[in-house]
Amino acid sequence: MTTSYNIALLQEYIKALIVNINIQNVPSEINVIFDGGAFNGGFALGVALYLKCMEEHKLLHINSISGCSIGSVLAMWYLTGCPAEGITYFEQFMTSYRTNANLHAYKSIILSFIDAIFEHGNVNTMLHKLNGRLFITYYNVKTHKQKTVSRFKDKAHLAECILRSSHIPYLMDGNASYNKKYMDGISPYIFRNGLPNLFLKLITFNKCARAFMTKSENNIHYRLITGVADVNDFFTTGYSDMCSFVDKWSYIDIIQLRLREILFFLIFSLIGWIIILKTYLPKRVTNSLLYNGTINSVSGLYNDMVGRVLC
Repeated sequence: MTTSYNIALLQEYIKALIVNINIQNVPSEINVIFDGGAFNGGFALGVALYLKCMEEHKLLHINSISGCSIGSVLAMWYLTGCPAEGITYFEQFMTSYRTNANLHAYKSIILSFIDAIFEHGNVNTMLHKLNGRLFITYYNVKTHKQKTVSRFKDKAHLAECILRSSHIPYLMDGNASYNKKYMDGISPYIFRNGLPNLFLKLITFNKCARAFMTKSENNIHYRLITGVADVNDFFTTGYSDMCSFVDKWSYIDIIQLRLREILFFLIFSLIGWIIILKTYLPKRVTNSLLYNGTINSVSGLYNDMVGRVLC
């Protein structure tokens, strides 16, 4: 069966689920915030399909969407109508990762995905759907500031912003930054326009290990169904593993988000300092077992921590 056919079946399943929602408990208009989470973005695809069904049935209206890393891709996909081929490209990325054990194919897959999205309509029409509603966050390592973009000049500018937001230092292509200037936004933009913000947290205690663990999955369907079930729990019971309203967060939730940022910068900076230090050390030191063993350990720590904390 094709991906389109399977998605059509899932959409029918979602239609059967949303009749259980008590509309009186659902805000009429919200913002949505997609967190980063590498392959946990597959769960978010299921959440997005559910939200799209709610919108189509006039149960709520989504005003604006923000995202960083894979969340920026998800946000764009949602605002362009959640076309089924987007899920196909996500599966291609998972397959490439399982085959090659790296993320090097990400850029080419994302560019192909954006091209496919824009084939559905006029470029200006598609940009009109995104401008002022899609907020993409990335980090400028030159100015040391987080930047959020919500207006895109053309398709190339949109693609550039997504690639900036998605660049995980050293893991994506071996480089510390994208074009020597940009890297992952770490945390998505949180709106302050008076509307409830639905935050989709992809790195939870129950799902952090799955951010890079895909070897047992031949397709994305488990993640899609799990995402649908999670957001259905949220709108029918008021609680779920991934979904929450930002205005309901406790101080612990806020601290956890900021600690994640601090931890990422500490590890990233440590790797950078070691690389700089190498240029000043004599060869007998850089060729030693102690030095190279330490480098390998720190690199392994970085890969493990970023995989759990950010990706």
